[in-house]
Amino acid sequence: MTLKKYHLQAVNSISNEWIQQQDTPIAEDVLLDIVKEATTQALDALIAMRTAEGQHIKQDLLDRIDTLEKIITKIDTNKSGAVEAYRGAYKK
Repeated sequence: MTLKKYHLQAVNSISNEWIQQQDTPIAEDVLLDIVKEATTQALDALIAMRTAEGQHIKQDLLDRIDTLEKIITKIDTNKSGAVEAYRGAYKK
């Protein structure tokens, strides 16, 4: 099978008169069901996303607290030596 090449301009120049669009009436209760289902799915996805986001934020905060506790422990461990070192340097 050989494909014939057409320029885009030729395709764009084709009349749209042969294309027909018909609005198909949809019963209000069917439409309401479709909207409810779409809304429910969107809200479920939003809740899942926010839950995952909350877990990541929680873990980030716990990691930051852990880092701060390590820094505080290190400062606490070295505080008496730091005061003495400062006094020694200040006396000179």
